[in-house]
Parts: sequence; C-alpha cells; structure tokens
Amino acid sequence: MKRYILLIIFLFGLFSCKSRKINAAPIPAATMEKILMDVHLAESYSTLFTDSIHTGKNKDTLAVLYKDLFQHYRITQDDFEKALEWYRLHPEEMDSLYTHIMPNLNKLDAVSQGRK
Repeated sequence: MKRYILLIIFLFGLFSCKSRKINAAPIPAATMEKILMDVHLAESYSTLFTDSIHTGKNKDTLAVLYKDLFQHYRITQDDFEKALEWYRLHPEEMDSLYTHIMPNLNKLDAVSQGRK
C-alpha cells in the first residue's frame, strides 16, 4: 500500500512540474518584444500605401509584411496568435513587453515627424 501512495505522490510531482512548463509563454518575452515591435511597424507602414478607394491600412501590403515577419521569426500565424492570447491572459507580462517597446516606438515616431 505504501508503494502505491509513493507512486501516486511521485506521479503527481512529475505532472505538476510539466504543468509549470505548460504555463510558460509560447514565445519568450525577448522574442515577443521584437515581433510586436515589427508588427507595429508593419501596421504603420501599411497605411502609407493607400489609394482613393481604400483608406487606412492597405491589407495586401499588410499581408505580405506579416508573411515576411512570421517567416523571419520562424513562426506561424497560429503561433503568434497563441502567444498573443497567452500574453493577453498574463497582463503583467504584456505590460512588461510594452514597457520596453513604447520608448522605441515613440523614438521612431519623433524621428519620422522631424522631432528629436
């Protein structure tokens, strides 16, 4: 009987360790920061290619940019969406990402508008 109890405790401990790994971000924070930075740049860049019929983002340009971005980081759109959902469910982690991203975006915005 003691053996079964020890086996159950061992298996419980083994599976609890794996569950901690499952709760890790699908894309590490450092990589996700780079991806999100590039996503924001792609979204902004896509607004430069509009015509009289289409206003806002040029969806064709944006699709190409996203495809290149996912290829560059060797992820799929599904990988990105799962990671984004994970970070959405972990707002402290998402805030941490944007704490690093926003100064860079603000700097780029200032440069593009001729400010320093």
